[in-house]
Amino acid sequence: MLFHQYLRTRKSVREYKNNSLSKKQIELLQEQIKKDNLKLNEFDLNIEFFEKGESVYKLLEGEGGYFGKMIKSPHYIGISVKGEDDAKKYLNAAYTLAKYGKIAFDMELGTCWINLLGLSKKTEKDLLKDENLDMHFLLAIGEANEPYIGLPKETSSRLSIEEIVFLNSLDNKMSLSEMKTWGLEELFYNIRNVPTNMNRQPWRFVVDNDKIQMYILGEDSPENLTDAGIMMFNFEKMAHDLGIRGNWSDLNSKQMDSQNQKYFLVGIFDM
Repeated sequence: MLFHQYLRTRKSVREYKNNSLSKKQIELLQEQIKKDNLKLNEFDLNIEFFEKGESVYKLLEGEGGYFGKMIKSPHYIGISVKGEDDAKKYLNAAYTLAKYGKIAFDMELGTCWINLLGLSKKTEKDLLKDENLDMHFLLAIGEANEPYIGLPKETSSRLSIEEIVFLNSLDNKMSLSEMKTWGLEELFYNIRNVPTNMNRQPWRFVVDNDKIQMYILGEDSPENLTDAGIMMFNFEKMAHDLGIRGNWSDLNSKQMDSQNQKYFLVGIFDM
């Protein structure tokens, strides 16, 4: 499936069937996790697959999720963080976890992001079995109660692309006709569908010659940095789907825009 079809049809799944994934599905996920952990270990990150979802649900009920509303799922995937948090860890963790959303979709499985930032230290230790580790988000994964793949997705609540894309600087909004001239209209239209915490859509983009800068609006909080990492994965894959080659570089949430103090630069996409 082309990536724009994935972005237009995916949605968060809040209700799952109780049955576990098949042995083959679990083996495929664990094999991919093993490969990714070889790369993530240098960042003090490690992907964890929680096969016994029932025990995780019981442990996190009342603390995990949004406002203590935990999502019950047969399995979960998370990324543990060792040592002091920094922007690169958040961005790399979210980028990688977003990849598993697409992997699950291709396996005709549903997923949902679960916020763990409100966990007590005791609950987090019980979950990870190590007081030196932190985990900020989980990805619920399983078979959805109702089929959803292939259904059209409503995007009317999303910001328009003219509200999130700028030309040369954050003070100059990029017009739709300019995006068409640059061949970027379809890219930005589709990445509007990327999920964000509480649908805040904190990201903004500046097209500057052969680079696209991504900023987050507001503070460089864990939620915003996670949203940025999710966007980086989906943006990059959507661009490649359209024949736009490039990758993200210069991950740095501490670089504030000199003219507009509400925005932090988190990455530069070199086209």
